[in-house]
Amino acid sequence: MENEKNILVAPKGDTVNVMWRSQAKDIMLAAGANVRNEQISLGRLTITDYEKFPKVGGYVLFYAFVHKNDFLPGSQLAKQAAQENEEGEYVVVVKAFHNEKKKPRKAILLPKKTLVKVMEFHPGNCFKAIINTNWRYAPREGDCQILREDDYQKEKKE
Repeated sequence: MENEKNILVAPKGDTVNVMWRSQAKDIMLAAGANVRNEQISLGRLTITDYEKFPKVGGYVLFYAFVHKNDFLPGSQLAKQAAQENEEGEYVVVVKAFHNEKKKPRKAILLPKKTLVKVMEFHPGNCFKAIINTNWRYAPREGDCQILREDDYQKEKKE
C-alpha cells in the first residue's frame, strides 16, 4: 500500500501474508504489551518447551523482551503473566507469516527462562523461510517490511 508521497506503509490490520513490524506492534499492544516499534525484533527462537509453545520454536517471529510491569493492567497478557507466576521477564511473540488457515495472529507470552537461543534478523538482512524462499527484512520510513528477495531487488532497480 502506498500513500500520496509514494512511501510504502503497512496496511491496517492483520490482512497480509507477511507482516510489517508495526503490524506486530499493533497485535502486541492489543493484547496488552506496552511496546514501541524499536523494541520489536525479527528472528527465530529456540526454546525449551515445544509442547507448551508449539507455534514458536523455529518459526520466523516478531518478538519483544518485556517485564511484567510493561503489561497494561487487566489485559490478556497481564492475566497470563499473573498465572505464570514468574520472576517478571517475558518474551512476547507474533508469527511473521500466516498459516494456511489465515487465522488472525495472536500475541504469545513466553517466560524468558524458556529461551535457549535467539537468531535475530536485523533490518536489511536476508533469510530463508517457507520452503527455502529468500526473504528480505527491508527498512522503511520508521518501520520494516518482510518481502521476497526478488521483489526487493526489483524495487531497488526501479
